[in-house]
Amino acid sequence: MPAWIHNRAEHLLAKNPSMSKSTAFAIATQQSHKMGKTPKGYGTAQGKREARAKYDKPRKEYVRSANPGGLETPKLSDKPKTKWTGKRLVKKGSAMTKEAMSAMRREFIEIDLLKHADSIPGGKADKKTDKDFDKKQMAMGEKVELEHTDDKKKAREISRDHLEEIPDYYTRLKKMEEGAGVSH
Repeated sequence: MPAWIHNRAEHLLAKNPSMSKSTAFAIATQQSHKMGKTPKGYGTAQGKREARAKYDKPRKEYVRSANPGGLETPKLSDKPKTKWTGKRLVKKGSAMTKEAMSAMRREFIEIDLLKHADSIPGGKADKKTDKDFDKKQMAMGEKVELEHTDDKKKAREISRDHLEEIPDYYTRLKKMEEGAGVSH
């Protein structure tokens, strides 16, 4: 409905509160025809038929899905056109090797580990993961540091901090303790 008719009908209703809405809109439509604001057939039975023929579509076309506009989004389309690779969306059917996929997964896991890595702020190895250090040293470090805490995450973090300063810290510690006659 043209804005002019709507505004005029509201004006008529404000001036005559007892008037019905349909009467106000009928008068506003007639006035708009007389003033040339709308096409002659607007609001008439003939005009309605012409509009239906021009704009209406069979019901099946616009009721069949929750996505009447045919939008291409993962939420609304029947078959997603992309897949999540762990770091970004990739078009389906694009060539991605298994190595690239596993590399992306590893990177995603490392990023996830970094989010949870620093439970003790201010360490030397902040923003580093266990993978950045020698496995044997990390295993030795976790065992030693669990003597001081029950939390494995904190033990690994303390180990990373020591290994950041001295890469063979736990081998040296073991030699020193053996030389002093200390055993675990």
